[in-house]
Amino acid sequence: MARTYVELVEEDGVVGPDDERRPGLVDVVRRHPRRAAVTAAAVVVVAATAVLAQVVVDAREQAWLARLADVPGVLRPVDLPLRTLYVAEGDAASAVQGGVRAGDLLVGGTYRPVQSAPHVVAVDRRTGEVAWDVPVDLPPAADPEPVVQGGGPDPSANAWCSEVGGAPPRVACVVSRTYGWQMSEEGYGHELATRGLVVLDATDGTVLSRRDEPLGAGIVAGRDGYWVTTVDDDRAGVEVVARAFDGSERWSTHVDTSAIPEQQTPYVLHDEERTVLDVGTQAWVLGPDGSAVAELARGGLNGGMTLVPGGVLVESYTSEGMPDGAVIWRDDGTTVDLGDDRQLYLTVDDGSRPDAFFLTAGDTGPLVRRDWSGKELWRADVTVGSTAVLLDGTLVAVGGDRLAAVDADTGAVRWRTDMPRPADQVFTDGRVLLVLSGRVVRAYGVDDGTLQWSAALVEDGRSTVLERTATDAPTTDPGAVGTGGYDEGWWFVTTDGHLAFSSATEPSGIVVLG
Repeated sequence: MARTYVELVEEDGVVGPDDERRPGLVDVVRRHPRRAAVTAAAVVVVAATAVLAQVVVDAREQAWLARLADVPGVLRPVDLPLRTLYVAEGDAASAVQGGVRAGDLLVGGTYRPVQSAPHVVAVDRRTGEVAWDVPVDLPPAADPEPVVQGGGPDPSANAWCSEVGGAPPRVACVVSRTYGWQMSEEGYGHELATRGLVVLDATDGTVLSRRDEPLGAGIVAGRDGYWVTTVDDDRAGVEVVARAFDGSERWSTHVDTSAIPEQQTPYVLHDEERTVLDVGTQAWVLGPDGSAVAELARGGLNGGMTLVPGGVLVESYTSEGMPDGAVIWRDDGTTVDLGDDRQLYLTVDDGSRPDAFFLTAGDTGPLVRRDWSGKELWRADVTVGSTAVLLDGTLVAVGGDRLAAVDADTGAVRWRTDMPRPADQVFTDGRVLLVLSGRVVRAYGVDDGTLQWSAALVEDGRSTVLERTATDAPTTDPGAVGTGGYDEGWWFVTTDGHLAFSSATEPSGIVVLG
């Protein structure tokens, strides 16, 4: 029988119906070496491009965060969970909440009963431990100490500190023992208080200089000196003395006034170019030698004053604390009426729009931008609470249950975000916007306002933790406490960029997170 020889030829990539084997990577490379090489090269290029793109994005973010690091009010990067760094109680809490940063320390004054000496306290900003505590024993206003009936704050011994330029790190603290107001038979009110100015080496609390001022004198400290104001006995004039921190006199002047209102303390506002004396119903611009250059007749407005370029912003409030008009008194003597607009407080201002300022019309908006001459630039239909942040030309405001971003140049609304519940505090670390209400924190994207995460402040054994919640409604989470609002407590940013919470219901001090 003849044999027949058959040659089976299998084309590349063809698998017989009975052959269930699939070509592996080795087979493909063996059969198509050139195609495999090209594919591998393409994969490497795509991966390298992705890595390079991420490196560029990361570098830009790091550069952006580095630029914001020195902006007051900006948080350190917030990455959950945030755990308790330390709990500051008593005098340490005063330094953490109201102190100034000096190297590795937070330095601030205390608030104590008037019979006590004012204290200046330094806290290690990494551990919360008290580094030093210096009492400043001011003499009492009289012997025996007076009991004063009248308006004003409760009798107290307190200190307020500010940073002083130069080395070593120094702080200047206004220390006082304030008893209240003593009314005379003529109806004039006299503040009964003793005050002094003390300069300390911030590293160890060594007192470098000290000067006690006359009974009833007011003191305002700046970065390179301070001002002392003393009201005449008939309240028809004020003496102002400018001093260096070593106590030496720079200049002194006397300004005749109309009768200064009862329970009104003269105040000095200052910047690098101007000094303004405010006595409540009148104000004066003082020259470099202290002489009165111009009088700002305030037209019945009696409220807060703020120095602005080329003038003074005067805001008036009702006895209930509601806005009641505002004006800009220009250095050239002209006046700009701002109506019901009031200046908006920015928790963060990165300086990207220094040629104008922002206001709210009424209590909740709309949002307004004006230049420093008082000219209105735009109005935006945005609900505004008590705070906002300015980042790279974008103003983000929170009000009611809505968060909104506005182009600072045009007033155009870039985005709006509805929130689950009302809030009026907003902070930022440059990457997200933190909206805070009670013990609940929500993070929204800076660019588009999308919700990134929700978190609640909870107790974890002996520690307090800000941790992400299982849902975007933290009040439904078993670990969340309370329903929000200032009746639970309030948040703030320490001067070294940490998020901190002060409870209104528990005497646990201030919890600093990190």
